[in-house]
Amino acid sequence: MSEELDLIPHIERLAYAVGDAPKATAQLKTKPEDFVVEEILGFSPSGEGEHIYIHVKAIDYNTEYLLSHIARSLGVPKKSVVYSGLKDRYAVASQWFSVHLPGNEQVDLTPINNDNVTVLESARNLKKLRRGAHKANRFTIRLRSVDGDKESINARLESIQKQGFPNYFGPQRFGRNENNITDALASVASGRSPKKRFQRSIEFSTLRSLLFNLSLSERIKEGAWKDALPGDVFALSGTESFFVPKGAENGENEASEKDSIDSRLASGDIAVAGVLYGDGTLPQTDVAAEKLLEVFRPYASIMEFLTSQRVAISVRPFSVLPKEFSYVWEDVDTLILSFSLPKGVFATSLLRECINC
Repeated sequence: MSEELDLIPHIERLAYAVGDAPKATAQLKTKPEDFVVEEILGFSPSGEGEHIYIHVKAIDYNTEYLLSHIARSLGVPKKSVVYSGLKDRYAVASQWFSVHLPGNEQVDLTPINNDNVTVLESARNLKKLRRGAHKANRFTIRLRSVDGDKESINARLESIQKQGFPNYFGPQRFGRNENNITDALASVASGRSPKKRFQRSIEFSTLRSLLFNLSLSERIKEGAWKDALPGDVFALSGTESFFVPKGAENGENEASEKDSIDSRLASGDIAVAGVLYGDGTLPQTDVAAEKLLEVFRPYASIMEFLTSQRVAISVRPFSVLPKEFSYVWEDVDTLILSFSLPKGVFATSLLRECINC
């Protein structure tokens, strides 16, 4: 196990899409208002049912604390309140919750409001909100005290706007000083996962995210993170769906399929997908599978642990093309970025490519 610990890199050592780490620096989150994130649900509640969907804006509240606040304010058990996605504490974040409150009577939501929390809207729905149910997140980020060559920063931003950025799991996934990795590896060494469901989920996610980041970094080093290799699978932009090319017995049809895939990759309609390792058959084959297994080989005990815990294998795109992307220099050393990302994509991974925060 010690050999595996030595091999695990810190996130700062992962490869950059442009080859070199950015030289420019900036201050991020000097105040919560510098990091604004809006959860985009992607559908409308039906207007009737036992569950009240509540759209809440909070300043300097993390999601778990906000959930407890909502439950306490409405006098319901915490298990009656659910959310779709986790949000950072030191930010201005709007997100959706659902509360199980049977009956059709009007519910007073004003107790939720305080100096830091505001109910934006609410509606009833037949089913409760599920984790990961939202479609995307919209960000407005203000970077202060920017120090570096503006032309270089602008060039990196324009590259991200046109070509996207590596879909790394950000440092939030791994905890302070990467303590989540340490805890997860302790479970791997013991062969037992935590009893508490929440902690178990964190450790499984940490291990899968670590392997994914390593495999993406290697593809970037080889210059193939956005280009298809034999045996690759592809994720559809903005969805959780992926597909395997059908292939063809006829060389002409095979060439046509390749042209179609290359065109769709270039447009951002699809992306080459890596794997979130777990129990099941690796969707990649041929060269793509060989590349993955070569990266994963030093971490055999992690792979065996995830398989033994029946964590289902899945895929994740290697690259992301942000939508509604724009940037503006508010003044000589203040940069404002605006963009939308699919759920599960880290804004910090986009920032990592253009500036050190």
